[in-house]
Amino acid sequence: MAPQNKAYKPSHDIRQRIAEYISPIIKKSSRSIQVRLPQTLVSWGKVRIMGGDTIEVHSEHAIENKRSRSWVKYELLGVTKDRNNNVIDENAEICYGRLELILEFNVPGDDFWGLWKRSLRLLAVVTPYRTNGKNAATTLTVFRESDKRATIALDLQSITNAIGRIYREQKGWAIVDRSDEYSRTIFVHGGDPEEPDDDDALL
Repeated sequence: MAPQNKAYKPSHDIRQRIAEYISPIIKKSSRSIQVRLPQTLVSWGKVRIMGGDTIEVHSEHAIENKRSRSWVKYELLGVTKDRNNNVIDENAEICYGRLELILEFNVPGDDFWGLWKRSLRLLAVVTPYRTNGKNAATTLTVFRESDKRATIALDLQSITNAIGRIYREQKGWAIVDRSDEYSRTIFVHGGDPEEPDDDDALL
């Protein structure tokens, strides 16, 4: 489908989050990256999980009680280093949050961008919720509004699948995660997919 906005102007905070994400990858300071980011980026409204349903960016104007498709599961790579700062182990941490933005970044061709130069990068901006690395596909996982954390940017392909939520009074939102190890993210090119099952509910 067509981009939601071909000339989206990220806020200062969003630009900072993007720069913080890119910094350790290309080994440049986040400040130097931020000043080189384009003033406008293409933003998208939806992506489809291959073999699954569609996720879409959160909207403050969404109809109350309508099923939200902006809640997602994603993975962040963590590393363990020795005292000499050498990486000795890598592991993927399972995380959950709300998808705020999908951004398309056409990286310029100058050497500053290292291995990223002249590439197309698809970025997601997510508001994380603390779930202590639990996998809701196998373990009861609940979060409250107080578990909300600062917005982050990440590679769009770090998102593995959409999730649902069930409200449990006095306990918060229980996550409904029907994922499997083969889920991955691709763009929706056109048409509306079938409506997924309604996993958001009140008990």
